[in-house]
This record gives sequence, structure tokens and C-alpha cells, in this order.
Amino acid sequence: QTMIYSDVSPKLRIEGSGFEGDGKNLHMKFVPSIPKDGYAIEVTSKNSVSVILKGKTRWPLADGATASTLYLSSLKDDLNDDPDEEMLKDGAVPVASILGTPTIMRRTDKFIYMTGTRRIFINGTNFRPKTTSFVFDPPLVRDLDYTMEVIDSSVAKLTLKATRRWRSDNVPGPLKIKRLNTGAGELR
Repeated sequence: QTMIYSDVSPKLRIEGSGFEGDGKNLHMKFVPSIPKDGYAIEVTSKNSVSVILKGKTRWPLADGATASTLYLSSLKDDLNDDPDEEMLKDGAVPVASILGTPTIMRRTDKFIYMTGTRRIFINGTNFRPKTTSFVFDPPLVRDLDYTMEVIDSSVAKLTLKATRRWRSDNVPGPLKIKRLNTGAGELR
């Protein structure tokens, strides 16, 4: 199942069969609901369509939820012999896992020592225990240079491994997070 971020993934590809036309002939309903005027449908092949969000529309997440499943609950096609016939014969189909878009709180006031600081805490939002990863500058390798534990959706604890340093280049300076991934792709 496709994973998408609620605020930054503008397009969702749905696979199936028998898609025709340009997409304007297709009528979809989702649970949780997305306003009909909040998206466009584009047929990309006979086996796939893209749902493209318009304007400020976002993939729906329940208040306070860090993830949810998006279901396609209805699909109708104007090109069908009976345009009112429901194309989903077995009911609603899960089409994506929506993840809350993660953020990181910037800390320029925090100083750490290359080897003397054993643990650092990264604060942010929408961290996920099994899928959260960071890309550092200079590079660090998880489970080689440090271990990581996501304590909750807003805190990740990194512990430096023995004989390792927080900067792989051994030069004093900032340790920067270049990218963050919680399951739906890397974000800058």
C-alpha cells in the first residue's frame, strides 16, 4: 500500500484495470472524505490513475492522528454503459496510508561534544518507531555510529556508540539533519 505525507505529497497513484478516458469521466469518493473540487483525476494507463490534489487541499488525517488509511469507497465511470453503476464490486478498497508530515525543531543553541556527549534528543512531530530515519551532514550511520529509539511521536533519542564520534569528519562544527524519512520518502 502506498504511503504519502498529508501535507507535501500532491499526487496519489491508484492501480486497477479498465481505466479509460482522460479522468474527467471518473467519479471517486474517499473515506475519510476529500472535497470533490479538491482533486483531479488523470488516467495514466488502462491500469492506473493519478489523483492530484488542487490548491490547498491536503490528504485527510483525523485530528491528533499521526497516520490513517485512505479508502476508495466509490468509483463510477461516465463511459460505462450505466454511468451510475458502482465499479467497486467488493466495497471500499484501501488505496494509501496517510502519514502526518514530520517536522524537526531547529536547535542552534545546543552544543554537543564529539565524544563526550553520549545521547542527543531530536524533537519534532510525527516520528514513527519503526520507520523514522535521519540523514546527517557530515554523514553518520545508524547502528554503526549511533543507535536510535523513537520515544514518542515528538522525540527521538540517539545514543553514540563506543569509540564513535558525532562528526564523522572529526572536525568541530555543526551536526545537521539534511533529510528525514518516516516512511513515505525523504524530506528536506
